[in-house]
Amino acid sequence: MNFLNWFWPKPRHPTQLVRPGPLPINLDGSLQNPAWSPDGTKIVFTRFRNGYNKGPAEIWIYDCVTGDNACVIRNGGDNVSQPGSTWCAKTNDIIFSSDVGDTDQIYSIKPDGTGQQKLISDKGCYEPSWAPDGTAFVLEAHPTTRSGQIVIVAHQRREPITAQSDDCRQPNWSPTGRHIVYQRNSGGAWQLYLYDDLAKTTKCITDGLSGDKTDATFSPDGQRILYSGERQGGGGDGLLALPIAGGKPIAVPHAPGYYGAASWSPDGQFIAAETSWSDPDGGPGTKLEIARAP
Repeated sequence: MNFLNWFWPKPRHPTQLVRPGPLPINLDGSLQNPAWSPDGTKIVFTRFRNGYNKGPAEIWIYDCVTGDNACVIRNGGDNVSQPGSTWCAKTNDIIFSSDVGDTDQIYSIKPDGTGQQKLISDKGCYEPSWAPDGTAFVLEAHPTTRSGQIVIVAHQRREPITAQSDDCRQPNWSPTGRHIVYQRNSGGAWQLYLYDDLAKTTKCITDGLSGDKTDATFSPDGQRILYSGERQGGGGDGLLALPIAGGKPIAVPHAPGYYGAASWSPDGQFIAAETSWSDPDGGPGTKLEIARAP
């Protein structure tokens, strides 16, 4: 037996080294849109160099085990990854949008910065999210208007699942592959809608809940949706978890201030989010923090 391992045994799984609290990432600018690696040991995120949503933007990876940071892509443009289904377990590719060539288009890249590919040449495409098997992805398209349309892309075939006349944003594919969640501007407020890719049906799952509901992602089992919104019965805004069947959302305990654009860890124990003490819009930026899952 190794003498040191007898006194200081290694964790049974590297995710046991993850702890709640601010991530010690020594980078200036605004750190946003955290998404976990498939094994839960790393977090990919977007770094906006000049403040909240103010480019140029780069994609970085934080290693929860070693504490190291690595830049995946920096080219002077806005390279933006999203929370949720960003890092594909099947292909080990990270999906993102970039405006380096023209208007925003969709690309993939390996975590070490190699193997970059343009996935489609359509202009005005944002917020991409992988299907679990890596053969398809979903995105928010703005081909001609400011209103967003949710489109599935599989083998270069485009399948719109919302109308161009609706304003729909920020799609995320579930880990089970069956559902896609997105937000729609309905009556002046953002509501969450769930698309069933098997039944080809859509339903609103936040009808009757007050306030805006945004930045939706899935739990690892695909049965709950994590989003930013208004705590019911008072308490201000925060992170909430809602069953996909609907019902009463559960507030995620966290420190005061803004928490948004959050992702659930693959083992279901933790949540990574962008945070600030106040509304980040117009501010110097957000940091990344880990909280315990509800």
